[in-house]
Amino acid sequence: MKDSYIGVKKIMDIIKISGFFITSEGDPTVGISDAVWNLEEDFYFDNQQELEIFRNELKKLFENYCGIVKVETFEEYQKLITDEEQDMYAQYPTRYLIKDKESSDLYKQADCCASYSSNVGEAIHFELPNYIPEEGDSEHEVIKSSDPEFKKILLDAAGDLERRISNDEYRLNIARRNLALIEKELKYGK
Repeated sequence: MKDSYIGVKKIMDIIKISGFFITSEGDPTVGISDAVWNLEEDFYFDNQQELEIFRNELKKLFENYCGIVKVETFEEYQKLITDEEQDMYAQYPTRYLIKDKESSDLYKQADCCASYSSNVGEAIHFELPNYIPEEGDSEHEVIKSSDPEFKKILLDAAGDLERRISNDEYRLNIARRNLALIEKELKYGK
């Protein structure tokens, strides 16, 4: 029984990595971009030490080819992005939607001076423009993220976008199927 427990514990401790980013930093001041290679595959390691040995071997291999490189797992990179996003939201605990009072579905787009659209995702402001007060004005209704209406607007927009994506994917699949049939006809038909 003890051997079974040890075996199960060993299996549960296995580290699964989805892949690696291998980056050789360029020099943007002279127009040289970073070179990035993606090593995409599921990798399994018995422990952290085994992972680090593999990482160091990858690093040596690519350093022989292109100089100093950085090797990070897809999971490490995703955690870095998630942490940065959480920090951003922590810095700005209140976000805003700025609705045009003349139209029920137009919102001031973030990072634009005078652009309005029904694209809700692009209309989320982390800071209010200095010329629009928090309570709004004669042209703008300001909706704070603490207001339940803010979440309702986002949920409605998300539902609409999911339906639109589903419809577009359906039409795209039909177009691909028809293109394949036409290509067969052109290739084999007489």
